Amino acid sequence: MVLVFQRDSCNRADITDLCKMMVNMENNMTIFKKNGLLNKVKPLEPFNVYKYKEVSYTADITHGIILIYSDTINVTNLIQDIKTEIQNFDVIKKKKMPIDLCDHKSTQYTLVTTEIDSKVPYKRQFIYGNIKHDLSANFIWEFIKPCNCLSYMSIVEYSRKSVYPSSVYLNASLCTIIYDNTNAFNLKNYTKQINYPSLKQYNLFKEKKLLDVHINIDSYTGIDEEIISYFTPQSYKYALPYIKQLKVVDYKQYNIRRVNPLKKWNIQIKEIFNYEKQEQMELDIKETGKPPFLNDICFITHTPLYKNTILLEIGEPDGELYKNKFHIMIHPYVYERIINNYTLGFKSFFESICNLKVINEYITKYPRKEYEVIDMIPDNKINSDKKDIMMCLSKNGGYNSKYVRYHRPKLYTFNKEKNIIYVGLSNINAYDAIEYRNTNSILFHMNIT
Repeated sequence: MVLVFQRDSCNRADITDLCKMMVNMENNMTIFKKNGLLNKVKPLEPFNVYKYKEVSYTADITHGIILIYSDTINVTNLIQDIKTEIQNFDVIKKKKMPIDLCDHKSTQYTLVTTEIDSKVPYKRQFIYGNIKHDLSANFIWEFIKPCNCLSYMSIVEYSRKSVYPSSVYLNASLCTIIYDNTNAFNLKNYTKQINYPSLKQYNLFKEKKLLDVHINIDSYTGIDEEIISYFTPQSYKYALPYIKQLKVVDYKQYNIRRVNPLKKWNIQIKEIFNYEKQEQMELDIKETGKPPFLNDICFITHTPLYKNTILLEIGEPDGELYKNKFHIMIHPYVYERIINNYTLGFKSFFESICNLKVINEYITKYPRKEYEVIDMIPDNKINSDKKDIMMCLSKNGGYNSKYVRYHRPKLYTFNKEKNIIYVGLSNINAYDAIEYRNTNSILFHMNIT
């Protein structure tokens, strides 16, 4: 259970309220109500309760975490104040504690317990930093600031359904009090939930300074993969670059085969091709209003061609010669990185599928900018913020910071018209929510390979 404890300051009254919640969590009893008054209702209800799909769960714990969102709180002083204050509210003490198993205690949430000796003083341990756990303690409180970069506090990663939290994350998320005096969350005070706050529960997200956007950036091909993903009718696997020095030609001197949008490329390419007939068919299509057969898009992925493009001469083997020869153009990303179950060069991949031969390979310049293709992505297929970031990366480039906190890549790009700095991080965590809250920067999640 995560309890969100929101305060504007850290005065004596705040510490008193925090101590009461800590006593509640230790004992798994609602000894104190939200207003701080002693709960006189008997029997006392469990405190460590959370609901998931309308089912309530409770947890008895032996180790609690105080996660502190603050620029100003001195943790050492806070611990000392809590040590003093919490003694005033030990109304009820736990009757059981984890059993000692040689040098180890039974783990959190297990039922292996023993009665607490009432003659022995109840012992709490408060730890911060690298202090070791005291095995004789009845309960341990661990104080952590987001600047310590909790590995299980990745806001973006664990907000995604496809990412499964680690066991460390799950254990910690059931015994945490978040002390927030930075106004980090759009949550009510004393909110209880099973997980740490998600991406959408941060005020940075509400203010559109933290985006639910993920962009793959390749050190060699840039954002080509992202662009292609919005046009291709099917998914492809990609391998390491298949790099080859190619002759540069002008595509205008070749009769380029058009793409039938209604057929798979590997089916269409096996059909007999007649350039004049195809061009006449294209004129007829324009008059009927049907989808055109384009020759300015990748024959395989249907991505609009831009910048450097691969031009291929294809033919059907006929002895030592070739018949039914024609030309197609494909995106260089496909040419360099496509595989079929195992790593192949493009020629081998192509020939294994089509039973046709790649006679010649050329590189040609297509007069279309990368950002023009990004602008062509339909608005109903792409998040508007993501589109803007990709446009900025394409027009203005990005600065990849070599200084990275906790070894995380960081990429900067900007929108001059809107005066916005986009900051790409490989792993957006709780620390970032504090560091960037008073800036004009907007955070997004990215992966650089």
